[in-house]
Amino acid sequence: MSDQLKQSGHYDLESFKIIKGDKSNEIDIRMLIHTFNIIESMSAGAVRGSAVVYDSNDLINTFPLKSEEFIEITYTDFFDVSRTEQFFLYSITDVSYAKDESQAIVKYTINFVSVAKLYSENNRVAKTYKPDPATGNSLISDYVNTAYTDYYSDPIKTDKFKPKEIIIEPTTGDQAYVIPRMTPEQTMHFFARKAYANGNKSQSFRFFETRDKFFFVTNEYMININATGGVGTG
Repeated sequence: MSDQLKQSGHYDLESFKIIKGDKSNEIDIRMLIHTFNIIESMSAGAVRGSAVVYDSNDLINTFPLKSEEFIEITYTDFFDVSRTEQFFLYSITDVSYAKDESQAIVKYTINFVSVAKLYSENNRVAKTYKPDPATGNSLISDYVNTAYTDYYSDPIKTDKFKPKEIIIEPTTGDQAYVIPRMTPEQTMHFFARKAYANGNKSQSFRFFETRDKFFFVTNEYMININATGGVGTG
């Protein structure tokens, strides 16, 4: 007997843990999750997602949920690949009773974002990016690498969280800029608008995060690596 065909988007949720920041308390709410999604896009600087919770245990008040917890999700995806993702719960929305005639179950949506986004947003970039005195380099790709290390990589090097790597397509042309107090993500998008690469007609640089890596690359770069079986986005 052949295996049953899986529908597109099928997943098996194995655990959905809510964790206090210092790990003093955690709870697996897998059985309370009605649906969830994880969104990654070449137009977004961070991976984010949401989950609809049917709370019959009054978790929102007894745990309690304060929109300042970490989330650890383990699931097997459509391709039978098991993954564990870590996020930060930043808001709770759409709170209501699951049924108007009963107050036994509360329904709400928890919204979460990547840990790197959380840590980077604690900073503001007010810095001059100019030629390196030692090397003379003044390429935007060098500035991106420095900014990534300063605001995305180094701040989260802990036993609990490991930073993702970043793929940076080399840019061309010496440039210098003063960043007037932007967020790190705004800074990366600013660099993307100013960057150029030899051999590319569109100069369509983008900064985005996938579940596996960060990217600062052009559309042509993504087309080429996917066509040749190189580094993918997911």
